[in-house]
Amino acid sequence: MVGLSILNTFMGMNLSKKLEITGLIFLLISFGWECVSLDLKNNKTEDYLSAINHKVDLLWENELTKFSHSNTTGMAMGVDIDAVNKQWETHEEFRRNYTMADNQIEVCDWIQLILYVLGSGLIIMSKCLNNDKER
Repeated sequence: MVGLSILNTFMGMNLSKKLEITGLIFLLISFGWECVSLDLKNNKTEDYLSAINHKVDLLWENELTKFSHSNTTGMAMGVDIDAVNKQWETHEEFRRNYTMADNQIEVCDWIQLILYVLGSGLIIMSKCLNNDKER
């Protein structure tokens, strides 16, 4: 019912108002598109980083295994391999440390999306209502 009323109002507007409202709708759609696109880009980057970190972890494990078979003292050229190994974090361990930050970013993204949609919707509705009063 409301959608039909808005459509009837839109059809009765002058060209300038139609272009303005259409432009606002396109702006809202482009923002949604940007959100989806940015999320896909972030996922792609995270996948690349995860793959690289996994390879580095495998290299470290390989070097640690080679070192442990060749040296029983735990020291090589002034480097304490045991201490370095204790500090080493796999990518999964590293990402777990950022769970709270990831959750905060997600909440902020949703708040931004909701505010943008509400703001755009209110502007579009106000333009429709103003046009009704002008007729």
